[in-house]
Amino acid sequence: MDKNSVITLEDGTNYELLEKISYQDINYFLAEKLLAEDKETGEYAILKEIKENNETYVEKEENEDILLTIIKILTTNFTNVINSLKPEELL
Repeated sequence: MDKNSVITLEDGTNYELLEKISYQDINYFLAEKLLAEDKETGEYAILKEIKENNETYVEKEENEDILLTIIKILTTNFTNVINSLKPEELL
């Protein structure tokens, strides 16, 4: 699974994968829920990639400690990107 792709969970909900990070050898995605015709909702989730029996699927991460850790990592990554930008790149 790659960043910027759209996936469908088992419950039929579509998500766009916005950012991908690896934590403890597991891939996690910051994802935005989509409505029909890929319309953005402004609702976000952290999705966990699971690989079992030669198959790959994702599910919402529910563990609060892991969620907090992933959010901290994403915040640090975004802060580093923003701090590395030059003013002319923001225009």
